[in-house]
Amino acid sequence: MLSNKHIITSKKKPIGIIGGMGPYATLDFLNKIAISAKAAHDQQHVPFLLYSNPETPDRTSALLHGGASPLPLMVEGVTWLNSFELACVAIPCNTAHCWFKELQLLSDNTILHIAQVLCKSLIHKKCKSVAILSTSATSSQRIYESHINSYDIDIDNICNIEVNDIVETSIHLIKRGMIQEAQSLLLPLIDNLLSFGVEYIILGCTELPIALCGFGFPFNEKLLDPTLALAEECVRISCNTAMANIVQPA
Repeated sequence: MLSNKHIITSKKKPIGIIGGMGPYATLDFLNKIAISAKAAHDQQHVPFLLYSNPETPDRTSALLHGGASPLPLMVEGVTWLNSFELACVAIPCNTAHCWFKELQLLSDNTILHIAQVLCKSLIHKKCKSVAILSTSATSSQRIYESHINSYDIDIDNICNIEVNDIVETSIHLIKRGMIQEAQSLLLPLIDNLLSFGVEYIILGCTELPIALCGFGFPFNEKLLDPTLALAEECVRISCNTAMANIVQPA
């Protein structure tokens, strides 16, 4: 039976990306896709197809304050990506995963769940406890908790009004490109959490790694970056499709 899928001429199947939530987070994800490929030249990178619509309504507003739903525009992205045969689909926005089940039902391609991918990486760290910094919507929907509980890892309950305000304010600053201002709020918070004995901190909003990762801070090894974990998994899956296409000699 003939397929009506568009075929990208590449040894590797492309990665599909539903981005724009927000634009800086999408750019950070694309950068980590390139880094994760460990390519020596252009042709060793993985292909990707990006649907990025920054007009997608705010996810936290939709979940907690009765705002417009982002689902229709995310479905638009899924529908467009359905035109292609992909290695996988990634959504570099944690709160968007509150609609994960609805999107996967409509997708012809496998959508990777950012929390599930991150939690798999915790096994290799022999992690016993984590704290989660995220939007209030991600926290309320327990996006990470539902996966962490499967790995016998304790979650340090740090949810309080002061911490939530710091995280939410920092996220909005990063969305405006005000990285140093966000760091001035986040760095003391990270220091305090680690001084209280938190083993690892999940950066459960894709804006947070933009301000905290790659700056050489002494606590970098304590920060868990879901954006990077998702990028690495996407690259691994795409590269595996190339290996599967290699014809073994008889």
